[in-house]
Amino acid sequence: MLNRLGQGSLGHVYRVEDTETGQEVALKTLPELDADRIYFIKQEFRSLRGLRNANLVELYELFVDGEHCFFTMELIDGLPFTSYIWALGGRPSPAAGLSAPALVALRRALRQLARGVASLHRRYKLHRDIKPDNVLVTREGRVVLLDFDLVTHVQSDGAHETDYDFEAGTRPYMSPEQHWSMPLTPAADWYSVGVLVFEALSGELPFDGPVERMLPAKESLTLPSLRVLAPGTPDDLEALVRRLLHPRPEQRTGEAEILDAAREANRPSSSIPLVQRRALTSTRFIGRDAEMAVLKSIFDRSVKDGPTLVCIEGTSGIGKTELVESFLSSVLKKALILRGACHHQESVPYKSFDSLVDNLSRYLFLLERDDKRVPTPRHVSALTRVFPVLGRIQAFSAPDDLDAIPPQELRRLAFRALRDLLTELADMRPLILWIDDLQWGDADSAPLFRELLRPPDAPRLVLIVSYRSEDRTDNVLLRSIAGLQMANDVRIHTLALGPLSAPDSRRLAEDLVADVPEAPPVDELVEKAAGSPFFLVELARYAAAGLEGQAPSAAGGDRLQRMLRHRIGLLDARERSILEVVCIASKQMDRSLLLRAAGLGERGRRELSRLSEEHLVRFIELNGRLSIEISHDLFRQAVLSELEGDRRQWLHRRVAEALQAGTAPDPEALLFHYREAGEEQIARKYAWAAAERAMATLAFDRAAELYQWLLSLPDQDIERWRVQEKLGDALANAGRARQAAESFEAAAEALESGLAPAGSLVPALARKLRRRSAEQYLRGGDVEQGVDAARQALRAVGLEYPASAWRAWVTTVAQRARLKLRGLRYTQRSTEEIDDVDLDRIDACWSVGIGLTWIDRTRTAAFQARGTLLALEAGEPTRVAEALAAEASMLVSFGGVSRRRRSEVVLADARRLVDESDDMWLKAFLVLIEGSMAFYNARWKQAHLLCRRAEDMFRKRARAAAWEMTSSQLLSLGALTYLGDVAELRRTLPVLVDDAETRGDLLSASCLASGLPNLLWLCSDQPDEARRRAEKAIDGWRQDDFQFPHYLHLIASTQIDIYQGNGQAAWRRVLRLWPRVLASFLPMVENLRVTLLHLRARAALAAVASERAAAGGAYRRELLLRVAERDASRLAREEADWAAPLSAAIRAGLATARGRHAEASRSLELAAQLFASMDMELYTAAARFQQEATAQGAAGQSTRRAGEAWMLEHHVVNPAKLAATLIPMVMTG
Repeated sequence: MLNRLGQGSLGHVYRVEDTETGQEVALKTLPELDADRIYFIKQEFRSLRGLRNANLVELYELFVDGEHCFFTMELIDGLPFTSYIWALGGRPSPAAGLSAPALVALRRALRQLARGVASLHRRYKLHRDIKPDNVLVTREGRVVLLDFDLVTHVQSDGAHETDYDFEAGTRPYMSPEQHWSMPLTPAADWYSVGVLVFEALSGELPFDGPVERMLPAKESLTLPSLRVLAPGTPDDLEALVRRLLHPRPEQRTGEAEILDAAREANRPSSSIPLVQRRALTSTRFIGRDAEMAVLKSIFDRSVKDGPTLVCIEGTSGIGKTELVESFLSSVLKKALILRGACHHQESVPYKSFDSLVDNLSRYLFLLERDDKRVPTPRHVSALTRVFPVLGRIQAFSAPDDLDAIPPQELRRLAFRALRDLLTELADMRPLILWIDDLQWGDADSAPLFRELLRPPDAPRLVLIVSYRSEDRTDNVLLRSIAGLQMANDVRIHTLALGPLSAPDSRRLAEDLVADVPEAPPVDELVEKAAGSPFFLVELARYAAAGLEGQAPSAAGGDRLQRMLRHRIGLLDARERSILEVVCIASKQMDRSLLLRAAGLGERGRRELSRLSEEHLVRFIELNGRLSIEISHDLFRQAVLSELEGDRRQWLHRRVAEALQAGTAPDPEALLFHYREAGEEQIARKYAWAAAERAMATLAFDRAAELYQWLLSLPDQDIERWRVQEKLGDALANAGRARQAAESFEAAAEALESGLAPAGSLVPALARKLRRRSAEQYLRGGDVEQGVDAARQALRAVGLEYPASAWRAWVTTVAQRARLKLRGLRYTQRSTEEIDDVDLDRIDACWSVGIGLTWIDRTRTAAFQARGTLLALEAGEPTRVAEALAAEASMLVSFGGVSRRRRSEVVLADARRLVDESDDMWLKAFLVLIEGSMAFYNARWKQAHLLCRRAEDMFRKRARAAAWEMTSSQLLSLGALTYLGDVAELRRTLPVLVDDAETRGDLLSASCLASGLPNLLWLCSDQPDEARRRAEKAIDGWRQDDFQFPHYLHLIASTQIDIYQGNGQAAWRRVLRLWPRVLASFLPMVENLRVTLLHLRARAALAAVASERAAAGGAYRRELLLRVAERDASRLAREEADWAAPLSAAIRAGLATARGRHAEASRSLELAAQLFASMDMELYTAAARFQQEATAQGAAGQSTRRAGEAWMLEHHVVNPAKLAATLIPMVMTG
């Protein structure tokens, strides 16, 4: 810090040295931090967001954290506007007006000031505080407008957006409407310019004194005479001042007249300012009628339809911002509009929402000021922790102790509070949120988007986001928003802006070149621009500058390329060198490093600004620093086409060397540029670091590419097995399971073949890699390869893989007999006391067992029993706890009262060990086991809650793994299905399935989309979608075996057959697969056995219903009924509580088939009561619905209506078909 430059009501401004650039800059900071000051300083910085104009001060970087709030900007060494003019001949007076040199300087300065103010207006901004101290003029005569803390937004139709503003500005320079806090237009700023010119010409203010005398004078048409106050004032300047100071805004003059009056008398008018004036200051919005109609329709329906996310995407310059501005102007009086934008120069938390929340705080502040009710949501203290600017709202100032809340939970509460706040605001008035330039959005904001839009009861708002389509796949936030479409319940409408239509392009072109002398034909401009409004403006500028005739002639797109190359050729050497570096850099590059690569250093900033003003480059954010990229790929092509090979290599080397000199250089960028420079030896050393960085930033596919490139090189001084392992990690995370398995196999083979330093850990590492290979094969659905890999992993520790399901069951029985005889005794020992091979043997049983859990339950049981014995013998506490917990779940799954009692004792032992441990994975695993036991005991609500809790713990607090997540989700979804919570199923199931498919986890996707949860699509009356999901789930699995996915497919497909009224197909399917079901030993698990018996009985009854129409089917009908009756009896004998209502429901169907309606009615009533006691509400409703077929008179109809009403309320579209699927009835007569 060098010295203080000034002090205002908002903050202090200092001259400081930027230690990174060595350049002196101005720094504006706050003397103390509070919510109001933070809000205003951020607003001041954002007022110039994206603006580059020589007559506006350039803002550099904004920094906000808990202790500091400041921004840096260009240091202007100059005089206030009037002082600069008067320095050329003295302050004017009635005795002597301005000198001739001062008048010339005034015209020149006024012309620049007008352009600076107009550039603000073109971005729909009002300055509101134009006065001499805020307009500095440098020694070179450059006029710079600064101090933007009072800048506000104005709509594209000229209407001031905030009709609730307080008085803002410096009174002598304020327009009359500003005094009255009326809606403002750009005319308010031109009034202030008029005061400034009057003061410069006369040395006096036109209006001064107390406001009660000043305001009436301003509102009168009487203006002090400049001829008296400043003799010699030119007539055109006096006339200009009078028009600028007219009390009625609509009568005031503007930029065009100021530029004409400010033109020196002996200098002809340039056509360039004129065409820029016509093209860029026009408020007329041309075209996009269809898109505008869509936006208005979405807004009109938003109150009824609920939240809608509108994604407006298009290439740079296609007109996204203009479209939204025009739409918002059309609904300004109907809605509360909160706008925000992301900016590449900002480094603030949640920057996607930060500026929007700032505007929200302003709206709430004004509500509070006017004594209007301010909605106050729960957990508002958490919200102010995340967005401190909301602390300026008094209603939000209630103290709350947040220190004990974990950060992730605190963030969840804050997001929920914002959601609730917006919900209340939307109930008060239609609400529109707009976030512009979302391509600069941050990943932290992704969960906030999801929270605001997720059903149910989301705020009824329209959320508009606009972004460059070319960044859609590169930005994490944009990819996350695209993923919201998977949720189905989130209403998303995407408007992809394409080229402007030919008629609209023609209208725009006519508007642009209306006053351009010797302008090219409009049709020619339209053809060249190819529907891009941006390029249409560029072509008009090109013509206005008189360059059209100098461009080399060619046809079509080639002519456009030649024109661009010609335009680039007009740059000076310094500008061209910068542009070449920008193009060769291939992606965004830090500004300081770019200028270093160009050989100019910080002295090249002015040339860089000119390139930005010429729309050749654009400023963006990269890692929180100001960076540069080419504005359009056509410019890049034009530059690179002129570069020869040697020059290209030299530029790549310069870029690499500059990047190397920066802070924390990107190794991948260095790898790229050194390779392009022909320096492969140097490039190699960055490949590993680039791959590791890609892994750290979750760019798994890119990491895999880099590891593969390393492996493609000749032998180096690297551990190839380690690269293979890393490659496997990257591929596994990228969802490429089979390739990951192959890479882990290759790493194990490299270790085993001696391609690694010798050591005692090598065999253990190889065994671990074999296990990981098997797991990846199985997860990807490559069961045969997975089993082969599992065999190798087991063989390495002296274990065998059971050759058949029968052998596996025999092994299970034998191991469980040993376990029963031995008991669960153990002696605790540390890992250091146990041989590594013994530990690996336990881990191999565990790894293979859990890998097969949702594939082959019989072999899972065998490995679980064997692993439990080994763990008890070893005595290592963590492995014993895992084994005991798994044993408790296994006991319950087999069913029986005695096993259930024993399982509770075993679980208590496991819980004691877990409580003594600080391993969060182990604690989460115990909760999962408790959830599985609740599921097998038919305590569905408890099972759902525990499994969701386990899933949350695995995600947030533990070393999560795929198996644990799949198990938690499968059991939770199964419980939801039994409970009949269709809404929750609809919210979660499609997202989980799509997520598993995206990760390449075929096993999870297969299990989640099939089985009982597949009933979701039947509830939605979408049997074709249910079938598609079920068939996709089984696709890729071997059909010569019967594994758990085949069991799930059998359940789903049979239910679909029944739903579609095809009972014969359902029965044939069950009959064909039943021998394979028995051979798989799956019915040994009580839950699966009950489900299968109920399924077969339903299929039989459904087939009987179909058999009624078949000739000669009486015998077959009776056989089917006997099958159903036998299964009903078996269900009745089961010890599982939930089997009894299933049995009663089947008996009701049997009774109706035999014409015993009273018995059927009693059985259905019993089933309904038992289902209700088990919280199986969907089954309860189905039983009540079916009672009309058995009960007589009004009682049956009333019961049916109750069941139907429940199902309709809970999102069942066709209650009759779903009830017949769950509880088939066979009517006689």
